[in-house]
Amino acid sequence: TINWANGPYFVKTETDPAGGTSYSIAGTSQLLSVPYALHAKNTDSWSVNADTIYTFKKVGIGTSSPNLSLDIRTDNTSAIRGAGFSQYSSNNFASLLHLNKFRGSLTNPISVINNDYIGGLVLSGYNGTSNSVNSPSIGSIVIGSKVNGNVTSSSVPQDLFFATGATTTQSDSYAQNTVRMVISSSGNVGIGTTTPVSKLDILGEISSRSTSSPANVFTIYDNNNLQRFSNDLNYTSTLTQYDFDVLSPTNGTDVNVRFFRSTNTTGSKYISFMRGNGTTSISASIAVDGGNSYFQNHGGNFGIGTSSPARTLHVNAVMRLEPIATAPTTPAKGDMYFDSTLNKLRVYDGATWQNCW
Repeated sequence: TINWANGPYFVKTETDPAGGTSYSIAGTSQLLSVPYALHAKNTDSWSVNADTIYTFKKVGIGTSSPNLSLDIRTDNTSAIRGAGFSQYSSNNFASLLHLNKFRGSLTNPISVINNDYIGGLVLSGYNGTSNSVNSPSIGSIVIGSKVNGNVTSSSVPQDLFFATGATTTQSDSYAQNTVRMVISSSGNVGIGTTTPVSKLDILGEISSRSTSSPANVFTIYDNNNLQRFSNDLNYTSTLTQYDFDVLSPTNGTDVNVRFFRSTNTTGSKYISFMRGNGTTSISASIAVDGGNSYFQNHGGNFGIGTSSPARTLHVNAVMRLEPIATAPTTPAKGDMYFDSTLNKLRVYDGATWQNCW
């Protein structure tokens, strides 16, 4: 074979008219390559093995100075741009993009270890200074994976993370970004934490909003798909504003406990214990109204130390009135107190205080 990259080449002709060995130059002409050979001198970096074409050098598409193993660039404002992968088959297989991480070398690979970054997608915009894909700009975004745990022959535990906010221009995009959300190898989701300990672990404040009214802006369901907790459950009654409901475990609709405010901004605040669907069946309420706090029983009795109260207030234990030295001012009929000077229980009869003995 002829390496045309080392040319040009010439053919020199020498003859001896006498038939001996005293040659003289008869002519010289340049040896010209065929078009395929001219093209071949520019493809000496590529090798062919059966149905495989490969190279160990960088490949640039749209650039003559690639920065990565495969560097694709475009100066095209049309809708047709970027790279695409297509899968044609009679089954449900899809196109795949594989990002693999090995330790060691190409000829002697070894397994990854805990805390190794496996691969990632870096989203970076030109900041006016850096445009190298090896040095993403400040504020780049990384979606990647990282080994989190012991690596065995049957398991490589990985976390999927979403990171933003690089503060410097560095080639180590992972280290320079702040991880905002993690999906752990165990299936837990962490927001604001990289070590979630539950299915959803949020470190920080939570806001939930709705564009409709009334609306459920916060709802928790059990494993039977029944509502257990709900905020702003659709509820039509004289109560115009409420905040949080604890729902019945039997059907997910009946309200057991409701925390609410009677009007939007200035009304009384209540904790209500409900029966049925909560529309009219309030059993009892604990309320705060201005500077007063009170317990309101709705159509039943209240027991202390008993589950079957026979009166509006039924105490099945010792009850104590803290003694005071002076009778209350502006009394009303039925008021009582224990007088610490007289050592007597006194009741107001509407006109005067009467000693109970």
